[in-house]
Amino acid sequence: MRWILVAWMLLWCVAFAVAGDATQSAADQAFAKSDWPQVIALYGSKAKSDPNDAQAWYRMGRGLEETKEYAQAQDAFRHAAELKYPIPTVWVHLAANAAAAGHHEDALKTLESMAGNGFAFPKLIESEERFASVKSDPRFGAALQKIDYNSSPCDDPSHPEFRQFDFWVGEWNVFDRQQGYQVGESSVQKIIHDCVIYENWTGWLGPIGKSFNKYDATSKQWEQYWVDEGPTRQFYEGHYDNKRMLYTSAFTNAQGQRVMSRLTFFDQPDGSVRQFLETSNDEGKTWQVGYDFVYRRK
Repeated sequence: MRWILVAWMLLWCVAFAVAGDATQSAADQAFAKSDWPQVIALYGSKAKSDPNDAQAWYRMGRGLEETKEYAQAQDAFRHAAELKYPIPTVWVHLAANAAAAGHHEDALKTLESMAGNGFAFPKLIESEERFASVKSDPRFGAALQKIDYNSSPCDDPSHPEFRQFDFWVGEWNVFDRQQGYQVGESSVQKIIHDCVIYENWTGWLGPIGKSFNKYDATSKQWEQYWVDEGPTRQFYEGHYDNKRMLYTSAFTNAQGQRVMSRLTFFDQPDGSVRQFLETSNDEGKTWQVGYDFVYRRK
């Protein structure tokens, strides 16, 4: 008798799973085809049977907003957001539906919350037509500006440390500061949302190389990673102080000797940049000049 009961329970579980898969498949097809009444019905059924199904709440919300049932859509999107639905557009829909329903304060509060919590997709806000009713409000502009800075934090004026090395950006002819002859040229650019200072160096008597310079907000230090055609690389760390970028490094040379380096960039009053390298083979007791260059704008 027991085996009959077990077999019946297994058959019931299989039938239930098959039915669930069929419902999911039908719901997914309806969503793909933008069949919004079916989307509402099928995903509504799924959300009712499993209130923790964030995707069901989100997609039901999409169906409701497309049929202009904004109040119900808001409720569905709130459920999806509370369940931490991973697609960030859930917050855009939440704010846009509030604006479309005339709940401007709710829309603005949601946008401000998004901005404060690091939402970093300004184009999703700019392209959403339902925000037309709140775009003239200064709070909308302020929230959008913060969202824009979230996407490009290095351009945020409240964090000027990211811009400390901008004095090196430009197209340069480079000269030996003592002898006066040209030693190379360099193109220094801001890349990756202006977060990286990218150096392209062409030496007339030495290596061709590149460096990547970036302010690390965690360590609160500047870093430089230098590479050229040689077999090694160089990594510097440092900080900005009084119109100088001060880098230090240590490495082991081909002879197995530890070498310390000090690399300093001076932002000079005439717009030129001095680059001064010193090295030490005795743990900083004495220092020797590696080179002393001056960058002049082309």
